[in-house]
Amino acid sequence: MVEQADINYFKNFCQFVWFQGEPIPLIFDLSNRVYTQQEITLSMIERLVVIGLVHYAPEGYVKKKLGKHTRFFYHGKLTKIGFTQDANNQLDLGTVLLTDTGKKLYATFSPIRNQQFYEYVIQHWFQQGLLLSSPLGSPQRPHLVN
Repeated sequence: MVEQADINYFKNFCQFVWFQGEPIPLIFDLSNRVYTQQEITLSMIERLVVIGLVHYAPEGYVKKKLGKHTRFFYHGKLTKIGFTQDANNQLDLGTVLLTDTGKKLYATFSPIRNQQFYEYVIQHWFQQGLLLSSPLGSPQRPHLVN
């Protein structure tokens, strides 16, 4: 049974969701303070698994077969990602994905934007050797991806 505390945990968790065709939480290292400051812990993630809102895999999830470029959005802000190879690229998505139920519940929220988390993700991708750009003045399109 889902309790109000669970909904509050999930609502807080949703600040870590980016978009790339669908909502994708980017949880890379639960020990990083960008997560711990927001009380995102393994036990909280495990609770969200039990109530059917997320999937968790410690080995992580990867988006495969990406072309030379892809685009992700965080609160409507576009980030273009470029890879060194022309095809068959992959991108680390972290250890958590939303279930269909989690995606539906996410769509009912207006999560807060976390600038520190945004910068953390950009740094994470940059350290992987990805080429990143975020156009200045890009239109704010909160749930549009492509």
